[in-house]
Amino acid sequence: MLDAHAGVLPDDKLYQALRQDLNALAQLQCKDSGPEAAAAARLEAFANANTEMVQATRTVVYSRGQQLQQEIAERGQFFGWQALVLFLVSLAMVLLFTRMIIGPVKGIERMINRLGEGRSLGNTVTFTGPRELRSVGQRIIWLSERLAWLESQRHQFLRHLSHELKTPLASMREGTELLADQVVGPLTPEQKEVVDILDDSSRNLQKLIEQLLDYNRKLVDSATELEAVDIAPLVDMVVSAHSLPARAKMMHTDVDLEAERCIAEPMLLDERAG
Repeated sequence: MLDAHAGVLPDDKLYQALRQDLNALAQLQCKDSGPEAAAAARLEAFANANTEMVQATRTVVYSRGQQLQQEIAERGQFFGWQALVLFLVSLAMVLLFTRMIIGPVKGIERMINRLGEGRSLGNTVTFTGPRELRSVGQRIIWLSERLAWLESQRHQFLRHLSHELKTPLASMREGTELLADQVVGPLTPEQKEVVDILDDSSRNLQKLIEQLLDYNRKLVDSATELEAVDIAPLVDMVVSAHSLPARAKMMHTDVDLEAERCIAEPMLLDERAG
């Protein structure tokens, strides 16, 4: 058994001494119910060698334990520094990618807000960041240019339409004025009322055309602003404008308003009411 553990014993000299003592004790001789003096000396030497071997073994085991603890502490410190470095690198990458994504997203948000407010994006818009966000930004610029083109076409159409309406409107007003002045002959009270309605309608139509042009110019200059508008005068205007057709159909109009005012664009609301 001693030979089987020879490789792990801490001291080779003690191992050799123990081996010699064991070989000597194998031929132990007794005298008078006890070992001989030489055998007793060998037993004592073996006990001392065994004690020294146990002490040496404990010392080696303790030393190895201390060494293992130190290695474990060093490895733990090394892994701790590795974890700290990994955390800092991960944090830096998160901040970097967040900056790369949040910046372009905020730029796109500002562009959308400008479009919602009716303002132009301009020609100096630049994008940085991921390719997908740059593509979205370019599409928003394209949308802005498309909306600007459609808006210019609308303004041009309104100007053309207003110009085309002015000529027949002027002829209609001249005709109603001639009828009102009874140039073609006297009018009955009913005919005079119809002529007055035609004259009021032509004047109202001219006013609407002028308001439409003014509103068109106002949209070009600045965005619309909502204000508090009284509803009753607008309702009275609508009822008065449709009084003749309602009378012809034997219809009676009763007005009962729950709200006295509303938030709207005054000029546009006047146009719709007219």
